[in-house]
Amino acid sequence: MKPIRSKVMMRMYPSWLFQVPFTEKQRKEYKRISPILTHDCLFHVLTALGLRDANISYQDSMKMYKIKGDGVRVDDAGNYISNIFDTEIDMIKQKHYSLAYLTRQLKLFLKNGHATFVCGAYKYHWQKSLHGHFFILYKEKGNLYVYDPSISTKCYPLHKSHLISNKLKFIYGYWNTNKVAAPLNKERINNAIPF
Repeated sequence: MKPIRSKVMMRMYPSWLFQVPFTEKQRKEYKRISPILTHDCLFHVLTALGLRDANISYQDSMKMYKIKGDGVRVDDAGNYISNIFDTEIDMIKQKHYSLAYLTRQLKLFLKNGHATFVCGAYKYHWQKSLHGHFFILYKEKGNLYVYDPSISTKCYPLHKSHLISNKLKFIYGYWNTNKVAAPLNKERINNAIPF
C-alpha cells in the first residue's frame, strides 16, 4: 500500500513571485535619477523597472508619498506596487528569507527576461538596527544577476555581487498573493498614487 502524501507537505513555496519583464537592454537604456540622494534606492529600482514615471522628480515623489528623510519602509513598497496594478490584488506581502532560500526560488520561478526587486537587510557592527537596501534581481539566459541602479550601471552575477556579503542578514521578497499577473495601469503610475 502506497503511503498517503499530505497535500500540505507537497505544496511548493509560493510560485507567484512578483516579476516584470526586464532585460539587459533595458538595464543599459536606464538613465539614473540625478542627483544621487540618500534613501533613493527604491525610486531608482521602480523607475528602472518601468514602474514609476521617470518625469516625476525624486523631491516631488518624496512630497507626494509624504516620506521623510528616514527612508521607505518595505511594506510601503508593497503598497505602492499593489496600487499601480489594474486588477485588485490582496497585497504583495513581504516575507523575509535567507539568501539561499530566495536564490532557490528565483532559479525555480523567475522567468528568463524578467526581474523582481528585493530589500536586503544589513546590520553593521556599529548599528543597533537593520538597514535596508532595495535592488533588482533579474534572470537572463538562465543566469541570475544583481542590478543596483542607485549605485552603478553595471550588473553582476548573483554569487559575485558586492551586495551579497556576510553583512546581509535576510531578504524581503515580494509575492503576488492572488497568483495572477495583473496588467499595469500607466495612468496610475503617472498619477503617482500615494502609499
